[in-house]
Amino acid sequence: MIWSSSSRLVFGGDARRVMYHSSDTFGNPVGVTAWLGTPEEFDENTPIVSWGHGTTGMADDCAPTRAESPASEPFFQALLDAGYIVVASDYAYLGTPGHHPYYDAATMAYSMIDAAVAAQQFTGSNGPVIYAGFSIGGRGAIFAQKISQTYAPELDVRGSAAFRPGVDGIAEGGTLWKTLRDSPFKGLVVMAFYGVSLAWGDKYYELSDILTPEAISRLPILESTCLGSVLDAFQSLSGDEVFKIGLDDPLPKGVVGPAEQITDLPLLISGGRLDTIAAPAVIDSYFQEACANGQSIELRWFNLEHGLSTQADEPLFLEWLSDVLDGSPRPNSCETGALRPPLCKDSETCFQIQTAENLEGAVENPFARIPGLNWELLGEWNHAYICPDISIPCRQNRIEGHVSQIWKSEIPVSGPEIESWLDGNYWDHVEPTWQLRLYEKEPRPGWPCGFYFQFLRYNAWGFSTIMPGDTSSTMFVFVTHQNRTTQQPMQEIPWQRLWPCP
Repeated sequence: MIWSSSSRLVFGGDARRVMYHSSDTFGNPVGVTAWLGTPEEFDENTPIVSWGHGTTGMADDCAPTRAESPASEPFFQALLDAGYIVVASDYAYLGTPGHHPYYDAATMAYSMIDAAVAAQQFTGSNGPVIYAGFSIGGRGAIFAQKISQTYAPELDVRGSAAFRPGVDGIAEGGTLWKTLRDSPFKGLVVMAFYGVSLAWGDKYYELSDILTPEAISRLPILESTCLGSVLDAFQSLSGDEVFKIGLDDPLPKGVVGPAEQITDLPLLISGGRLDTIAAPAVIDSYFQEACANGQSIELRWFNLEHGLSTQADEPLFLEWLSDVLDGSPRPNSCETGALRPPLCKDSETCFQIQTAENLEGAVENPFARIPGLNWELLGEWNHAYICPDISIPCRQNRIEGHVSQIWKSEIPVSGPEIESWLDGNYWDHVEPTWQLRLYEKEPRPGWPCGFYFQFLRYNAWGFSTIMPGDTSSTMFVFVTHQNRTTQQPMQEIPWQRLWPCP
């Protein structure tokens, strides 16, 4: 431990900023900052949770400890209330002098491991350690669990948990890369290539062989602003305007590989079925490869986007923590498979949509140009709360301040013909800048909505269901235009419009 700030009272515990000794990828000593939280009562056996935050940006002001309190740190308060010591690292060179090597797994892992060591030194606890994280922090947690075995063998590590982790399998050729390259979130990929180059120089690739001159000219934005501005800087560009390598080109070494970080310790992964960043295909790629390599994984799916849920993830994490620390058995999805909840929980309701006025911008139905279809606009809104599982209340602004529409049309094909019809008509008549992903290729038991797929195009995205019939089928399309200038404040839901899902 290098220093600690005065304590800041939080409900049910104490929190303070700390700086501790750690290492970067090459073993160079570095001071790293973190939030350290202690419950009201703890002793030498109190377990320690070392948390890895999601992507905030690469500039120093993006470090979580630059906030007034750790209130925004996921699960921080819940873990204190449950009696755990919590330490949440900023990662090396984020908030401190130097260039933050975003996405470099070893740097994140060392920061999370040494954070646990610092927590032990400060609190006097030698209790068991759990690594956990969200998004990029979930990737760090997986690497920390493996690297701990040689880097800090004195730690009693019991397992790790990764929520919507930025992980990938090598065999798939970079599913995360393929998911994000042409999406509104391509700025994350730019950050990853740039961050790894900061850590390793030209050992794995020349950055000029990966990024276009236009993209390289925008790199200073990464060092001076946080995530929202970074995404904005690249969102208006196409994938080809940002990257020199295409979807079918091999990824350079050094940007994939978490599926090789195998231990005999339990690993929990929480995936979001509506996640467009750590998308289901990304999680599946990692899961299949890591299972084949011998890792025991409990994979849980929720009908959620790329964010954490206090109603789904938090109780799962607390239950998993209790069982793992007590030595109670947990399911191994590598043996049993991972069931996915149906996107439509019952036969009457799929989505809840809030209505508002002051529409701005324009949206486009990507299937509008297909001949022979008669599209009916069911509704248009300025606020859309997407709640595919009606057991989860619409309390979060899923899509805030964006123009949203729902369209409906009959398609003249039966259920078995849908996929071939979709492939032909989509590619023949829809603008090539739209990208289509089938999430399911056949209906699942208990899920009456048939084909479900997502499409992306620059500043617009959406998803759709096709409900198969014997001679014809019905297609519903939800599409929204992401216009950041139309942000609106959070409002009460005045009423609900139901999207039928028979």
